[in-house]
Amino acid sequence: MKTVLITGSSRGIGLGLVKEYVKNGYKVVATCRDPETASDLKSTLAETNQPSAIALDVASDDSIFKAAEEVSKIVDSIDILINNAGVAAKNHPNDPAIGVDREDALRVYSTNVIGPLKVTEAFLPLLRKGNEKKVINVSSDSGSLAKATPWLILNTYCASKAALNMVTRYQAFELKDFIVVAIEPDWVDTRLGSFDPNSPANMGVDECCKRYVDTISKLSTNDSSWFLSLDGKRFPF
Repeated sequence: MKTVLITGSSRGIGLGLVKEYVKNGYKVVATCRDPETASDLKSTLAETNQPSAIALDVASDDSIFKAAEEVSKIVDSIDILINNAGVAAKNHPNDPAIGVDREDALRVYSTNVIGPLKVTEAFLPLLRKGNEKKVINVSSDSGSLAKATPWLILNTYCASKAALNMVTRYQAFELKDFIVVAIEPDWVDTRLGSFDPNSPANMGVDECCKRYVDTISKLSTNDSSWFLSLDGKRFPF
């Protein structure tokens, strides 16, 4: 049985990916900051005979490496790592470039950029033992410099996702025997994505995650280092 590890699994896309991979016959290692309060995740894992969720705060190196130790006790290898955990600015979606809150911006960057780098590092020994050797960084179309628009005032979040796209390339350059990609999930109806009641999201979590998992399953070495759309096409950086 193949194994997938997903960060930020307590809700939204993370929880949706957990459910979709269960349907696809994977062993799912779900992680989140506080598994005890993640009631939906806890019940999903229990009902499908999956391992209990592991505590992992991607903004804390101690938490990341402790989680890696815990995971190594329940699985011998990981085939796919999905770095999904992410945050937005505290005033999301009102996050202008003029008047940025330095401390809050560093919090976002620490979670959205450094988090995936350190998580990948910590779980690399288990990933090397897997068959698929795929690292997926959940990015955003708002992280595309080519697609930047003046109406989307998400300066810190967008900048963090643009940075994630860049570090994805460098991860791929170093991990030559892996497939490392950034994939944007489109505009999804989640707590993070549903910030404008007059402009609804493009799709629900279930549809997004079904397509996301399908795209991951079709990835090849030719895709490694690239920023991809939900359907696996190269997305402009």
